Amino acid sequence: MAKKFFNEKEFTGVDFAESTWELGDYEMCVFKDCNLSGIDLSESRFIECTFRDCDLSNCKILETAFQDCEFSGSKLLGLLFEVGSSFSFATRFRRCQLDHSSFYQVDLTRSTFVHCSINQVDFTESNLNGSTLVSCDLSNATFDRTRLEKADLSGSYNLRIDPEINDIRGTKVSINALPGLLNKYGLQIEN
Repeated sequence: MAKKFFNEKEFTGVDFAESTWELGDYEMCVFKDCNLSGIDLSESRFIECTFRDCDLSNCKILETAFQDCEFSGSKLLGLLFEVGSSFSFATRFRRCQLDHSSFYQVDLTRSTFVHCSINQVDFTESNLNGSTLVSCDLSNATFDRTRLEKADLSGSYNLRIDPEINDIRGTKVSINALPGLLNKYGLQIEN
């Protein structure tokens, strides 16, 4: 099936569960208040697109490209970003819910997360060097052999990162997050 090309198109209030999703390249498009939950977005390309107050939970994103895309106030629950296209992957998340998603081995050096819920997200072997995760809830997020060199985690909370198995040199964290770096030692830290 041939891909369609959409340029600078705005989609507002569309429930793609009830209408047909068209495989294609979406460039500089805006999605507002759209429901894409459970939709198969595989092999679609999103270039400089904006998603505002959208639900993309449980979408299939096999070889889907997100190149310089912005997500604001959106739900992206249960997405497996590692099966998406890694070519020019760059995303900005603001006030988003990314719970139960996976970034296993994904290069996130060009990504930012601000005021996001990142509960039970898998960052195993991902590259977050120089990334921004500011004021995010990282409850039960998995950091295993994750590269976090010079990442900015200031203001983020519920942080649990083992410095012995993750590269955290130069990482910026708030003083309140320090217990999450020492958790494995069973220390009782008091204010």
